Amino acid sequence: MVCEFPVWVHLARKTPVRAAVRGRVYEIGAPERPDGEVLLTVWTGGRAVGQVLATEPPVFRRLGPRADPEPQPVSGIPDLLECAAGLR
Repeated sequence: MVCEFPVWVHLARKTPVRAAVRGRVYEIGAPERPDGEVLLTVWTGGRAVGQVLATEPPVFRRLGPRADPEPQPVSGIPDLLECAAGLR
């Protein structure tokens, strides 16, 4: 079977990632309801704050009132955490 998305996405879907940034704990893992559009979901405090979308390259889309108008490209977990924490 050929992986249709980057290895870092595959690994995070298989084994969720937990990391602390600026005192907040973020969890990155498979979406609750996989639909093909969303590769990963990012949670903090038990609530979804963003998603990685199945585009080329993958992009992070923030959810909620602080949503960015344009999704941001991400190339790995460090990029994803920076976007989720609002560092870029």
